[in-house]
Amino acid sequence: MLRTKVKNACAYVRKYKFDWIWIDTCCIDKSSSAELSEALNSMYKYYAEARVCIVYLNDLEKSSNKATELLSRLKECKWFTRGWTLQKLIAPRYMVFLDQEWERVSTRFTLRHFISEVTSIPVNVFEGPALDDEKSQLGNYSIAQRMSWAAS
Repeated sequence: MLRTKVKNACAYVRKYKFDWIWIDTCCIDKSSSAELSEALNSMYKYYAEARVCIVYLNDLEKSSNKATELLSRLKECKWFTRGWTLQKLIAPRYMVFLDQEWERVSTRFTLRHFISEVTSIPVNVFEGPALDDEKSQLGNYSIAQRMSWAAS
């Protein structure tokens, strides 16, 4: 499965003429607590500096174009419950979601109201620049508020 994911991810980014790809599922040695800790501390920066963050939803079946059906299926995706998700949702400038067939589903901006509903993160967080930008919306929220987003 990992081999297929890497192969398909590389093929996807080649279509858009990218020279480099970083894949968190194979670039982190999770058996090393030191490496895992360093990676967690660095990941936000990796995502914020990326030109695009691709979210492959391996459990999202291709659906019709009906928005309600798509939102219902998205709510069931395991990706929204993973530990890395919060950093991935907030940090990137641009994010695209792909279904299990590696087909584009939508962008974070287009899905921002849905993502807000699922995660309790305010919609405007997805409308502004990354955290390290002076115009970021994140500065408007306390540490306690941001930690509450991580709780789910």
